Amino acid sequence: MYDPSNPTPRGSFPDHIPDDEVQKNVKDYVGTMDALAPEDIARTITFVVTQPARVDINEVLIRPLDQVQP
Repeated sequence: MYDPSNPTPRGSFPDHIPDDEVQKNVKDYVGTMDALAPEDIARTITFVVTQPARVDINEVLIRPLDQVQP
């Protein structure tokens, strides 16, 4: 279940970063974001699969609003 109070759950990506300082920086950065909820993804998928046959959706990019673009 989604837990907004724990944006970096155990076993998540930052835990696999070997450099401790980089790992801490990533966790601190991710902890400041308003994480997406599973419902956000589900709503997007529902939108995509319910479009009429004349609509061609090739790509969908979903990210938190406050995530900085690279």
